[in-house]
Amino acid sequence: MQFCDTKLIIFDFDGTLAKTTKYAVRFFEKFTQKKIDPKKYFGPPTKIVVKKLIKDYKLQITEDEFYKQWNKLYLPYVSKKKIITKETVDTIKKLKKRGYKLAIITSSRRYKLSVLIPKELLPYFEVIMGSEDYKLGKPNPESLNTLLRKMKIKKNECVYLGDNIVDIFFAKKGGVKSIGKEDYLYKSGDLKKAGADKTIKSIKDLLKLF
Repeated sequence: MQFCDTKLIIFDFDGTLAKTTKYAVRFFEKFTQKKIDPKKYFGPPTKIVVKKLIKDYKLQITEDEFYKQWNKLYLPYVSKKKIITKETVDTIKKLKKRGYKLAIITSSRRYKLSVLIPKELLPYFEVIMGSEDYKLGKPNPESLNTLLRKMKIKKNECVYLGDNIVDIFFAKKGGVKSIGKEDYLYKSGDLKKAGADKTIKSIKDLLKLF
């Protein structure tokens, strides 16, 4: 098996564990009042995306005000949606039961995850790293290297799972295997072209690999 040495599976959050991408696009378009190209913005840390949106669309709003609106409007709205399916929850529980260590590295803030991840699922992840936990965002592997040191895991014992080509570049730069998950923005061919070692259509497909 390609991933036979794996001890740790690290997940991206948006578009991977949670079906949030299309909702985030709608929220950004509400601010810009125009259609945006999500592939141009999604992938890097949210703080970088926000800066770029404000600059590109000449928005009359500060970054702080954006985040206030994000917390006030977006999080309550998306938390009512089925962004994390029962299938995903069951897969996480089964992977943990099979003995794998699980973690999350996301470009979003940790607070967002604390709101959106079901409370029952939080204990299954040994480490959750948000954008406030590192200086250099994806595809720079700073956060990945920090997590591996913290968990005392070798690079050949780790796999990173993400839905964006930036996630695949992130894993490659960090020297770990990658699995690309199809989602709203990128399909299997895009992820393979970016260098994914394997692609899946659904989170439950992980159970065929591990």
